[in-house]
Amino acid sequence: MKSFLTDSALTNIVNSGAFGKGCYFVSFERDLNNEGEDQFQSIIVYGTIKVSDGRYYQVIIKINEGTLENMNIDVQFHNEIQMYKKIIPFLMSFNHHSTKHYTQLFPKFYSAIESDRDNLEKTMIVLENMHPQGYRLSENRLFLDFDHLASCLRAIAKFHALSYTAKNRDMNTFKRSIEGISSTAWDSNGQWVYPEKSLTIIGKRGLNRLLERDPAKYRNHKNVKKLIYLLDNGYNSLRQTLLSREPLAVLCHGDFCRN
Repeated sequence: MKSFLTDSALTNIVNSGAFGKGCYFVSFERDLNNEGEDQFQSIIVYGTIKVSDGRYYQVIIKINEGTLENMNIDVQFHNEIQMYKKIIPFLMSFNHHSTKHYTQLFPKFYSAIESDRDNLEKTMIVLENMHPQGYRLSENRLFLDFDHLASCLRAIAKFHALSYTAKNRDMNTFKRSIEGISSTAWDSNGQWVYPEKSLTIIGKRGLNRLLERDPAKYRNHKNVKKLIYLLDNGYNSLRQTLLSREPLAVLCHGDFCRN
């Protein structure tokens, strides 16, 4: 992998001006102490790129795993590349006083390579490593504490606010900017990539704990019954969730989780 990165892809990326005009690739030192955590849809490589003007860049390189066909990984990479190349610059282009609060929502995007289906493992995205700025994954993998949840919700709210700003300022360009985003959740037969029963199992994991804690209070609670119905009818619930409803529709991440 390192040979591929240094000898071809990274050399081309640096020499094309991604790290400054006139700079060329000198070296890439992989950081084996910081490998990707909980990754199963991509290979995550940490390292430092040195360029000819003497500067160093700490980066994260996401490489297509290329082995999980049912997960539509190539489409996911395509969507992410479109986000960094096209959509985020558009969302951040409005000269609004509040945009200064959004500068840390996204890592710096340096470059990307999108290969054809016969060379998916050469598809990659090169991003700023946010670790030096203090960003870390939560140590708790299953249940986040309130502070982490609140931080996540604030970040999502800021991201969604960018959609509202863009729609208000330039609805036509907003619509065009998201045309290249494709759904990754459904196959050609209209089925979700996971069995429907998995939605029920995952969803009821937390709900069952609530019922065990105080069955008399929650067993016949109207909202609990509504939630059970939604979980038992997983595919229909998902489709309803994905329908755009104006004026509240926004561009969503769709899979906001720890990894």
